[in-house]
Amino acid sequence: MEDLANWANIKKQCDLGLFNVVPFSNANWVYVGKVFSQCVLPPKFLNRLPELFESIGLVPNTFYDDNFLQEKLKTAELI
Repeated sequence: MEDLANWANIKKQCDLGLFNVVPFSNANWVYVGKVFSQCVLPPKFLNRLPELFESIGLVPNTFYDDNFLQEKLKTAELI
């Protein structure tokens, strides 16, 4: 979690939002302060990511340049 906070807050200069690692002692608060609890994408969209990847022709286990991905996502249509 510390690595994620460092990446989001320092490397990405909070462009994706401010990520806080907050330790909680309540065992029922399993998602508080975790990645998906701070995600800007709704769960319904996350569940359809494979469809999006396929529609823009992404190949698993392949590295893509950030600019390439940004352009592909801007022009993608996910119905």
